[in-house]
Amino acid sequence: MSTARRIISRSMRLIQVLAAGETARAAEAADAMEALNAMLASWSASNLIVPYMVTETLQVSASPVVLSVRPVRIVGAWVNDGSQDVLLTIVSQADYLSITDKSRSGLPAYAMADDAYPIGSIYLYPVPDKPYALTLQRWDALAQIGQLDDEIELPGEYTEALAANLAVRLAPEYGTSVSAEVSAMASTALDLVRGLNAQPVATLAVSIQSTSTRYGYGVDSPFRGVW
Repeated sequence: MSTARRIISRSMRLIQVLAAGETARAAEAADAMEALNAMLASWSASNLIVPYMVTETLQVSASPVVLSVRPVRIVGAWVNDGSQDVLLTIVSQADYLSITDKSRSGLPAYAMADDAYPIGSIYLYPVPDKPYALTLQRWDALAQIGQLDDEIELPGEYTEALAANLAVRLAPEYGTSVSAEVSAMASTALDLVRGLNAQPVATLAVSIQSTSTRYGYGVDSPFRGVW
């Protein structure tokens, strides 16, 4: 993958702010890197732009569980009870708050992400009654770039999308506009990334209870009848 400096230089050439062989002044490069990081943060909101999910296994014996990062979203969770994996239902904060006795202990069945910043936590219900292996599949934000000569930790197919879409973002700052060719390049390259990241979702042979309607909860659910 390329460095931030090379992506920025190409973007500025695409909007004809730089000529071939020229390099951006320090202040221009710093401003462009700020725009690049803002674009990466914005892209993190789309699962079709983030190239992969992170799977992490933690040993847990209490709730909440403090994570090492703030994930954009928890997309899957399960605990191992010593013999098999038990799928957890991901619930909303409103659902979790509706539980009247949050101290009940046992084998966890539900998980709630609190979305705290800058570090997130997972609340489990019931509270673990012994140590369990908790596995999370999470969707993390794209890494921010610290220095101009840092390698951008994304697959090679992102290079064109980064340069062309950064050019689109930088153009108004220089009082110019991108050409139709650059605009098409930006759209095509980003669509290619989305297409590569669009993977078919396997159907699990389990019953996952809904957390969005009152009819999705089982007889033993702590949320049954709260409406």
